[in-house]
Amino acid sequence: MLNQQRDTKKKPLLTVSQAAVLLGSDRSTLYKAIADDRFPLPVVRLNRQILIPRVAVERLLGGLVDQEAAVGTSSASSCCPSCGASLDSPSPSLSRTRPTCSAA
Repeated sequence: MLNQQRDTKKKPLLTVSQAAVLLGSDRSTLYKAIADDRFPLPVVRLNRQILIPRVAVERLLGGLVDQEAAVGTSSASSCCPSCGASLDSPSPSLSRTRPTCSAA
């Protein structure tokens, strides 16, 4: 049982329920925001399961996304603003839909 809890803490992707606990919100609120494309973090859809990168949640809670946008650091151009993963292409395509993270 203890090993299972340790493995859960190390997993790079969180379920919506796990992310809701970390964000201090209800999972139904997160599901609604994801469905309405108003969720500020990238999501990964595997069949019917929705997963959220742990790094993105931790960066949001740490305020790193807002700090980098305000300061305008050079690392923001080489990293994904949501999850911090390095970008393969120098200029990601802009779209009207919610950004998806290629690293997740």
